[in-house]
Amino acid sequence: MVAMRRFSVDESHSAEVKVDYAFRCNYCVKLIAQDRPVYMCHDRSYCSLRCRRHGRSTLYTNLRSLQLDYAYDLRQAPSESGTSMLSTSRTESS
Repeated sequence: MVAMRRFSVDESHSAEVKVDYAFRCNYCVKLIAQDRPVYMCHDRSYCSLRCRRHGRSTLYTNLRSLQLDYAYDLRQAPSESGTSMLSTSRTESS
């Protein structure tokens, strides 16, 4: 299962971001299917007891960070481009 989050920048711009780290194994990074067991430890999901024993991997942490950075960039991009267009149009009309 992949979580979808909608970030609304303003009424005219909205971005959908696919966030899949909610149901990924925190060690081996495999997606955990909806019908499969989830092994939890400290609010972290794992696909097996073996992965849970290893704990959170650097690979998972990097993947999650990349997805959150991408979501943040999508929220920031429309407002920045709107601002730069506004400043350009003022310069041309002056």
